[in-house]
Amino acid sequence: RSTLSSSSAASDVYKRQVVHTTNGAQGSKSRAELNFLVKSVNVSAHFLIGKDGTIYQVLDPARYVAWHTGEVSKDIYNNYNSIGVEVHYTPRELYWTGEMLAGLTRLARIYPSLERVTHRFIARPVGRKIDPSGMTDAQFHSWSKLINEPYRLASLKLNTNVRSVPRFGNNIVLVYPEKTSVVVSRDPVEGDVYNGNNLWYYCNWVGYVHSSLIDLRGDL
Repeated sequence: RSTLSSSSAASDVYKRQVVHTTNGAQGSKSRAELNFLVKSVNVSAHFLIGKDGTIYQVLDPARYVAWHTGEVSKDIYNNYNSIGVEVHYTPRELYWTGEMLAGLTRLARIYPSLERVTHRFIARPVGRKIDPSGMTDAQFHSWSKLINEPYRLASLKLNTNVRSVPRFGNNIVLVYPEKTSVVVSRDPVEGDVYNGNNLWYYCNWVGYVHSSLIDLRGDL
């Protein structure tokens, strides 16, 4: 991970952080995406989040403007007023990795005073941009609101239903395949009992998974 620029200095220049996804070819390497951002004369960003959660600093936001927004709804979101963050993801993939979510969260915590917005929210005309792909508006807003809560990385033992509330029933909002890496709340909540266990974890800012289905890893 690179040494990041001073958050206080960057916050004096910018008031917003715009989250993008690279939306390149499936199977592309983070190093190739980084090289593109470094060498392109038409587009850039201040940071790239790799698939393994590495935070690459492309430009020092305290010193350089990045060309990442294009036409926007208000000047407060343009290149001169926002830090650009690319996440290495393409719409042909099904899920962000837990490591990608963890990297984005760590970066957001470095700049806590900035308003966080999606590229699709600020881009004009409406519909010009879809990124960050793979992250719904509801998930983004939940993530942005709760970034300072304690979280852990985890992996799923089985194909797993994510539920809107910590109860079984007709409340499935997403299904992740076995071995998917995810981010979960550090502390579980109580819910429906399975095999004598009533503990559930908030997962990927989407919903809840039963604790029997996850292997916990380190804290963010």
